[in-house]
Amino acid sequence: MLKYRIFLVCLLLLVGCGDSRVISNVGNIEDDAGNDAFEHDTMSSDSGSYLPDTGGWDSGVPDDVGTADSGWADAEELDGEVFDADAHNPGWADATDSGNVFDPNPADTASNDVDEPDLEEEAWYQCPAGGITNGWNKMQVGGRERGFFADLPADHKRSMGLLFSWHGFLERAAFFRLQRGFNPNAVANLPMAILTPEDTFMLPLPPEIGLGWDVRPGDSRDLHFFLAMIDCMDAQFPVMHEAIYSYGFSAGAVMSALIHSTFPDIVNTVYLDSGGWFNDPDQRAVVNPLIATLLQFTWNWRWPGLDWADGGTAVVTNGGPHDQIRYNVFGMDLYIFNLQAAAHAAVPFLREHGRRVLNCEHTAGHMPHPGISTNAIQHFLAAHRTGAPRPVGHFGLPGSCQELHPY
Repeated sequence: MLKYRIFLVCLLLLVGCGDSRVISNVGNIEDDAGNDAFEHDTMSSDSGSYLPDTGGWDSGVPDDVGTADSGWADAEELDGEVFDADAHNPGWADATDSGNVFDPNPADTASNDVDEPDLEEEAWYQCPAGGITNGWNKMQVGGRERGFFADLPADHKRSMGLLFSWHGFLERAAFFRLQRGFNPNAVANLPMAILTPEDTFMLPLPPEIGLGWDVRPGDSRDLHFFLAMIDCMDAQFPVMHEAIYSYGFSAGAVMSALIHSTFPDIVNTVYLDSGGWFNDPDQRAVVNPLIATLLQFTWNWRWPGLDWADGGTAVVTNGGPHDQIRYNVFGMDLYIFNLQAAAHAAVPFLREHGRRVLNCEHTAGHMPHPGISTNAIQHFLAAHRTGAPRPVGHFGLPGSCQELHPY
């Protein structure tokens, strides 16, 4: 019985991230139709809780195949040459050079040490056969088949930024892509390739504690995936490496926080809708204590610390008092995580570590900020470049967002 209870508690960890039945006040483990909320293919998510901001540029849901959406220009075909990413990114590990190993945290210290992704294997990834095209793409990363949607700018030869869009727990990339509706041509002076990855449905269960995404530090399969997608884009398109951004909702926001924490020199500006930073003890403290204890022994919370010198900008949103993860388990209210409290802790944590913060609060519960369009998000991100002086201003975000500078 004890083992069963521990199993149940572990399974319930943050399952609400992406499940409208369990993310606001008290929910149930089953969805409205009585389907098992833990079945990945049932789409037991908050897919109906908010509207996309598509602006009419793409109204169709793509098929789960590698063909381009109707009306889109296919990506230019590769000419058969073998691309060596080192020519564009000296020091990166890539499929053609096993000797060049990228070190995401070269300045490790005894007080800020973390297991780093092990990228030393030769050909640790394989880009999509035939190149990346609009729509669904498949590639091999670390021996696994991974998939992601790409929405490419109209002009493939023009320099472009990259915007990663990470979905919530128990969501699917196809629906998240449609709901969010990021437009690769939204910003006139900075077209962005929109990359919407699919997770590997990692459950919050030992030994691989995950939130759909592998948010463990160090040798994370999704940190590998992130780097591989950048290299494959760089192999085919003129990518502006100072304009790589990460957006995420819920568990996807946690993934974005991990990416910035691990690679602040790659992604210096992030947008987090209802997420958390697990390298902050004050945010770990608002997790259910029993669950936090279990994770402490199995995961050890060893995210890399933030360095003031790396700087950066983070948009942090929360949905008010109802932005919580709670469950009704056999008539008992089980508290999991308070995302409003996490956001309130994140603001001083980020400022203390050299980050400029845009704090955007709303009262709609666990959902993307209803008053901020994806167009506004893209224009805000485009105003920020890695390595450039940090700008001041809202850049399309509403005036209700607090702009807070580092302490």
